[in-house]
Amino acid sequence: RAQLMNINGGLEQDFCIRRKDNIVSILNAQSPAATSSIAIADYLIEYLNLWLFMKYFITGNLGYIGPILCDFIKRNDKDAFIIGYDTGYFLNCTISSKLPKYKPNLDLQVYGDVRDKSKIDFYLEGVDHVIQLAAISNDPMGNEFEKATIDINQLSSLYVAKKCIELKIKSFIFASSCSVYGAGSDKPRTEKDLTNPLTAYARSKISTEKELQNLRNLGNT
Repeated sequence: RAQLMNINGGLEQDFCIRRKDNIVSILNAQSPAATSSIAIADYLIEYLNLWLFMKYFITGNLGYIGPILCDFIKRNDKDAFIIGYDTGYFLNCTISSKLPKYKPNLDLQVYGDVRDKSKIDFYLEGVDHVIQLAAISNDPMGNEFEKATIDINQLSSLYVAKKCIELKIKSFIFASSCSVYGAGSDKPRTEKDLTNPLTAYARSKISTEKELQNLRNLGNT
């Protein structure tokens, strides 16, 4: 049977789903047994449902902000379709463990690493809004694993932002941190205050903010 070849000259080993406007094409369906599979049909229905509602893609949704954010979105937009993307490292903590099982404020939970570009690309297709929460936020961990902190907090955030521009996604929201201002003070901070990042986490946040400023005029996102 004919088999799809990718741009690198290799053979594709799985289905390829492509969408343009209101047309969805299922490529590389090699076997009648596969095309008549109920399990595959269920998967395609779930995939196609992503295009029917206002779609939110939230990275790091199983942290301490994500569950509250998902609940807020659902309370204000009951038809919203929320895709959560998280490693699941903190799935069993008291803050987020009830989210996938008991709260109807998440439609699809994807487990993955934000550094996995091909996986990120797949789930960004057709999304309306992206909220980037994923980060290594523990200061001692960030200082011990500074490269991973930069890769996850900064480089991955910039990659997702650029993909949003490329795909003409309506909005990209990056969660920064008050830690960019350094040690705490008795008064509230504003964006006009001087920054003084003291940790790898804080440095990754302020560096991402600055680089995102350079992307403002590259598209309509």
